[in-house]
Amino acid sequence: MIKRVTVCTLVLLSLFSLSLLQAQIPDDSVGITRENLAQKLSASLEAASRYQYGENREALYDIDVIVQFVLNNADTRPLMEKRFLKFLDSDASPAAKQFVCRKLSLVGSNTSAGVLEKLLRDEALAEYSLYVLERIPGAAMDNILIRALAYTGGTIRIRVVNALGIRQCEKAVDRLIPFVYGNDEETAKAALTALGRIGNETARAALDEARLTLLGPLRLQAMNSLLQAADNLAASGDTKTAMRMYTSFCAPDNIRAAALNGIFNAAPESAGDRILRVLKGNDRQLKAVAIRRISRKPAVDRITDIAALLPYLEPDNQIKLITALAAVGDKAVLADVTALTGSGDSEVQIAAVSALGDLGTAETVPQLAEIAAAGDSRSGAAHEALCRLAGADIDAGIVSLLKTAEPPVLTELLRCTGERLMKTAAASVIPFLSHEDGRVVLEAVRSLGIIAGPEHLEPLLRTLIDAKAPSVRKACVTSIVMTARRKGDVDSPAAETIAAYSASLPADAQSSLMQVIGELGDVNGLPLVRSALDSGNPEVKKGAIAALTAWPDSRPLEHLWRTAEADPKGPAGILALRGYIGLVRKDTAIKDDDKAALYRAAWDLAAEKTERLQVLGALGQLAAPDALELAAAALADPGLQAEAEIAVIQVSRRIWKDHPELTKKVLGMLLEKTGDENRKNQAENLLGQIEQ
Repeated sequence: MIKRVTVCTLVLLSLFSLSLLQAQIPDDSVGITRENLAQKLSASLEAASRYQYGENREALYDIDVIVQFVLNNADTRPLMEKRFLKFLDSDASPAAKQFVCRKLSLVGSNTSAGVLEKLLRDEALAEYSLYVLERIPGAAMDNILIRALAYTGGTIRIRVVNALGIRQCEKAVDRLIPFVYGNDEETAKAALTALGRIGNETARAALDEARLTLLGPLRLQAMNSLLQAADNLAASGDTKTAMRMYTSFCAPDNIRAAALNGIFNAAPESAGDRILRVLKGNDRQLKAVAIRRISRKPAVDRITDIAALLPYLEPDNQIKLITALAAVGDKAVLADVTALTGSGDSEVQIAAVSALGDLGTAETVPQLAEIAAAGDSRSGAAHEALCRLAGADIDAGIVSLLKTAEPPVLTELLRCTGERLMKTAAASVIPFLSHEDGRVVLEAVRSLGIIAGPEHLEPLLRTLIDAKAPSVRKACVTSIVMTARRKGDVDSPAAETIAAYSASLPADAQSSLMQVIGELGDVNGLPLVRSALDSGNPEVKKGAIAALTAWPDSRPLEHLWRTAEADPKGPAGILALRGYIGLVRKDTAIKDDDKAALYRAAWDLAAEKTERLQVLGALGQLAAPDALELAAAALADPGLQAEAEIAVIQVSRRIWKDHPELTKKVLGMLLEKTGDENRKNQAENLLGQIEQ
């Protein structure tokens, strides 16, 4: 049985591939010739005649292959059309007839008219017939559809009306117009749509009358159909008639807007003049449409004249126009936009300030810096614009302004040197590390973290050592680490920091320097940090533990363990144990089974609940049976139960396939104790998987 299914599948796949590739295969390669075409087609149609939806499509694939042959050999089409028509007039299944109708639409001609009209009168097959009638050109098909208007109804009549519109059948216009004023609204909408697609003079006149006499949705449809007709005229080259139609609309808003868009598309060369006329008018809706056109291609001319109208627009359209002008990027409008940075409307102010990021020059830098430093509603937009300003002279302008700016503006400019990645400005920023204003120093440090090179480490280290404010010292650590990492592949990334360290420095400076060594993971600094663990100064010792905790690998693990073991209940011991657990979790080189053993040791040493919760949080990452057993042991502690349950589920998901019995046992323990429905459901689902 399995063998037969496999063979059948291969056959079907082969047939499917054959139908897809037929267009690239020579005629005789599939065994079809002009001489045997009739025989093969008859055999395939006979095989397909009883086809039902969802059944094997092998016979249909064969017909696809034959159709491809016929499409490549036009003189054989009449034969295929004749056989298809005979098939459609037979007692073949509806599914088979639908398939053949789709193929007939590719090869059919006026010869198909009689059979298609017969099918159209059959309610069960009318849709199939319409599929073909829509697609075969010629007067005979038009006549069938026109006659069908008299004897069809409901959705089929609507489909007939749609088909006449798709075919742009001008002969049908007089027959369609009465439906516009009939009792069925859906048919009326379809008729209006069809008239818009046909779009000849008679259809346009009928639509024009309809938009003046109809009400509600039908009036809107009449207007939309007129716009469709105008769009078709414009596309065909009759822009004069199209423009006359576009300009005839006065309501409602969406129709006027669509008409104006049509005018722009039909006559793009005059868009600038028309935009000016609209902006000088009183129609706010059309102004918005006109403004949207400004930033589209082809480019609109008279941009400076358009920008000059900014003061006379409503605030919402001012914002739209400012945004459009920014998108165009023509700096000739800079003065007009700049004037609105002091508008009485806060939203307009913000839009204008933001636009300066696209339109501004080096002369704009002082103004943007002042606004950014002001701390009002425009400041965020000004900062973003200042960082976005483009041009070789912008960076030079910022550096020049650094020399004279007052602290609030200076702070803003220093922020920008970093965010603009102004690496050449590093030497100009360094002097501000000794500025009297703490905010200036802080921004200088942060900026250098982004733009400084290794040659600038010395002033940053000096600033760290001399810093009084914790925020500056913390920023120095970050910037020094970032800068030192730019040294590339060196044996001692923290060499300068190690050299700057001294036990005679203030405790906070020692701690910060050790933090740099720890984050860089410089093995040459490990003895220095390790020795600080024995310091009599609690702050220095705390700094050493923090540095070892920040280490990128597990080399300091032993040192942290010894510190924790020496004083498990003291502040240093607790801090060291937390660092130890964190390093184990961080080091991906340690195998899961070994991590589980290290966590168990930390669990046994932990004097506080916090460290045991930290272990439980880390256990969930492991695929180790010891990790599951450790989590299971914590289920009995009410203070740890919730975290233990989470760890049990997480580890169980990782190991149940290799350790099903242990997993079942521990999940059973969880189900006995848990009161959480979500974790209960998860445990039961896992047990269900194990039992399968």
